[in-house]
Amino acid sequence: SKISADQLEKADGLNIKTIKSIDDLLKQKQMPEHKKFELYLRLGELYLERHDYLRDVEIEQFARQHDQWAKTEKGEEPKSSNKKSKDEMLRAVNSFRRLVEKFPKHPRTDAALYSLAKTLGRLSNENCTLYFNQLIRDYPRSPLIPDAHLALGEYYFDKHDIVKATASYK
Repeated sequence: SKISADQLEKADGLNIKTIKSIDDLLKQKQMPEHKKFELYLRLGELYLERHDYLRDVEIEQFARQHDQWAKTEKGEEPKSSNKKSKDEMLRAVNSFRRLVEKFPKHPRTDAALYSLAKTLGRLSNENCTLYFNQLIRDYPRSPLIPDAHLALGEYYFDKHDIVKATASYK
């Protein structure tokens, strides 16, 4: 069964409320540091969920606008925009980066590094390689190591750097 646009919009509304609640909690001075880590991690995940939702909305809006324009070809051809969804992705990056910088010794910093690197990779930002390599170097026992190597390989493959891609895949 397909999820309706109304249901997706309601889910996004809940994400917005949750983001606001987390922001409010993080502003509390008495919030223990170990709880802040989990809140920042969840905040990054929520921003990514919003990115995916908003990207789909932007694609649908563009398709409707383009279909309308194509019927008459009057005026300027519409251009797609991904500003709102990209802004959410950048918020996710900032949340994950805050984790890596503020909690370098946390037991789940490997997960924060992976999330940061993976999100930067989705933005085609070459800094993703720095964070994947930091994860591999600093957390050799992390269960995320195979995923980090695979993601590095995919990043290099997409950049047509077959030598580095092959090394990462191995």
